[in-house]
Amino acid sequence: LEKYNIQAYFFVVEASIGKTIWIDDYFFWLSYVPNDSYKLFDHSYYLSHQKSRLALHHKLWKEYQKNEYNNHLILKEMDTQFSLSHLKSDHPEHQKRLQTLTFKDIDSLKKQGHLVGFHSQTHEQLSTLSKDELFTECQMINSELFNCNVFAIPFGSSNDYNDTVIS
Repeated sequence: LEKYNIQAYFFVVEASIGKTIWIDDYFFWLSYVPNDSYKLFDHSYYLSHQKSRLALHHKLWKEYQKNEYNNHLILKEMDTQFSLSHLKSDHPEHQKRLQTLTFKDIDSLKKQGHLVGFHSQTHEQLSTLSKDELFTECQMINSELFNCNVFAIPFGSSNDYNDTVIS
């Protein structure tokens, strides 16, 4: 961006600054778990190639969107079948990519003229939340982090927001 003098928007999940967002752990597990059979939510899945991993993602995502499974439950099931920390230690080259921006990174981006917007507290699927949960998820704790009044809805597809989210 600097080389071509391009200014950009960066969207921050406030509660995850300097940490890993759950969705990154989810996709990391799906992408890098060794080829084998895994039992998730009382169903067995043999993961051996991209198509089988994508099929599992679609099944889990459908249940997540229906609010049958929450993100913590999905990650717990995955971790029980193959430890995420073990998987990360097997692939240390991805550690930096899995971590979100730090406070120092955010300050640096703003000093370089980039815009930093809010992307929710914990990156939940907003359309599945109650009004109280939605209010909490969309409430900035430290507004000084952000230098623009722009909000990016987590995931961003039409299933991820509804009239309640918009209002």
